[in-house]
This record gives sequence, C-alpha cells and structure tokens, in this order.
Amino acid sequence: EIDSDWLTPVILKYHENATVTLENGQYLQGGFYVNYYEAVYPWIARQIAREYQVQAKRSKEYRVYDISALDVDYAVAYFNVFPTVIIQKGNTVAKVMFYQTSESYTMQFDEWAQIFANSIK
Repeated sequence: EIDSDWLTPVILKYHENATVTLENGQYLQGGFYVNYYEAVYPWIARQIAREYQVQAKRSKEYRVYDISALDVDYAVAYFNVFPTVIIQKGNTVAKVMFYQTSESYTMQFDEWAQIFANSIK
C-alpha cells in the first residue's frame, strides 16, 4: 500500500512472507510487516517513531529488547505478539514486525534488526 501526505510524502505499508534455503541447506521461513515513512524533516520522523513506541507500551505483552549497536539516529526493539523494531535514520522511519515459522532454523532478532537498519539509506 502506498500513500502520502504533506508531512510524510512517502508512506509504504508492506507484508512479505517467504521460505529461503540457506547455504547449509536449512530453511528459514517467516515474514515481516513494514510501515515505512519518509518525512519532510528528521524531527517529524523521530516523532513518528516515538509515537509507535508509546502505542506499543500500552500492551500487556510489551517487553523491551536491547539493540543499542545499530548505527541509526533512534531505535527501539520490543516484543509485543511479534518481535518489532522501530528505526529512525534522518528523515526516514520504519516499523518492522518479524515472525518466523521455521522448524529447523531461527534467525536471531538482532540479525533481523541489523539487516533492516542497514537497508535504510
């Protein structure tokens, strides 16, 4: 889904699920939901990121996860039904919820978060 408004000219909502065969022959199955924004100014992107976190904290299942090693302007990770990361870098913010259904292999959450942090230019 693609949208826009005057404060965030680019708004994308995306869902993907897949099965990937790894080099060692194991399968990684699962997917992610992404809400992605390109704001007019970085402070607007930061406010969007913080508002996502405020909303998540209202859940009984909310548990924070440390991802301080990411090279971004703002990042928070938490578990709330699905592992979720909110990343803000410059005027871009992304909220990504992960899920995995693999029986033979599970990618670590910090790996997923790093992949998405690296993808934000």
